[in-house]
Amino acid sequence: MFNPESAYFRGMLAREGYVKKNVNYPGLSPEKIKKELSGRFNVTGEYLLGIEGDEVSSSDDAKDCALYAIKGSKK
Repeated sequence: MFNPESAYFRGMLAREGYVKKNVNYPGLSPEKIKKELSGRFNVTGEYLLGIEGDEVSSSDDAKDCALYAIKGSKK
């Protein structure tokens, strides 16, 4: 999922386009979504794909990473 805590995501919301029209996580964070899923699934999550300007990295810093991946299996 897009990481709503990242500068990249906030920048996408500020521009007209697909993300602004179709992607919205009001009041949700990756950790809140992971917590909700953990009631039914064994879940792990990690920040992926650091983006700062034109640079892409393997950062795991929440403010830099454009994506948050959640992996789950049935309990």
